[in-house]
Amino acid sequence: MYNLKDNYAMKRTNLLPEQVFHVYQRTSDGGLLFYSHTDYLVFFTIFCFAARKKKVVILGLCQMPDHIHAIVHVKSVEQLSDFVGCYTRLFSLEINGPTGKTGKVFEHNFGRAGKFGPKKIRTTLAYLYNNPVERKLCSRAEEYRWNYLAYATQPHPFSGAIKLSKARKIYREALAMVTGLHNRGNYLRHATIGIIFSKLTDDEKLRLIDEIISIWSVVDYELLLSYYGTYENVITAFSSNTGSEYDIAESFEPYSDSVYSKISSFLVREGLVQSPRDVVSMDAERKFDIIALVQKRFMIPPRQIAKYFHVEFKTE
Repeated sequence: MYNLKDNYAMKRTNLLPEQVFHVYQRTSDGGLLFYSHTDYLVFFTIFCFAARKKKVVILGLCQMPDHIHAIVHVKSVEQLSDFVGCYTRLFSLEINGPTGKTGKVFEHNFGRAGKFGPKKIRTTLAYLYNNPVERKLCSRAEEYRWNYLAYATQPHPFSGAIKLSKARKIYREALAMVTGLHNRGNYLRHATIGIIFSKLTDDEKLRLIDEIISIWSVVDYELLLSYYGTYENVITAFSSNTGSEYDIAESFEPYSDSVYSKISSFLVREGLVQSPRDVVSMDAERKFDIIALVQKRFMIPPRQIAKYFHVEFKTE
């Protein structure tokens, strides 16, 4: 039977010039990139700021603890490089600033692979959105907050409903501050998030995270869905096919990334750090003292310990 929606999806993808690239980036030393929801949100809002500024179309973004994937629709390779350079530079300045560091956060050359034709694009989309499933952070792609898939059909997928009229004044003020920063064309910074979230309850923080993502997001969900027809088709496709990527040399990690949040919770709970990211700028002696405590507390592969603390991995 003739399906108008499927016909629309076909026309939408065929009319677009096939300048779609899969982008892969990791840190310059292979260590952890994101330690907390603050890190994820800062990068996300900077990424969205850069996408608007450089006028690129985003089909997908997945922030993993130690790397990122993005699928970007651009007019040229030069536009892609300009976009990646923009958000990379801004995020590096943001996380290096408090420590006084000036070195590169990301590897100098980012991985990129052109994807031509709807079939290859769909395969790459499945690969990106299923990355957290492969790294054992969730069982289904839509359950992971930081690939933003769940936001395709609802603005608050990870928080309970709160009627703004019944919300606490402090929450309404926080939301107003967030909305104002976005409307003025800004991105969020660590210090700003710290202030905004400082007096909120855990439930309010979850709600505000959803609000921030929904407000800033530049992911073109209409274009994403056009490759499949409906959101339900997307979910079915991703759950039955994890996708593949043969054009980018991504490092393989056989262990679960869930250990990183366990380490962070332990360090904060025991008062060893104020913020998990403190380990990055910690002096070597203090760092290895804490590593010894972590190794005593958890059975974690040495490679993942090295990633978390940004120390050299030794195979002996």
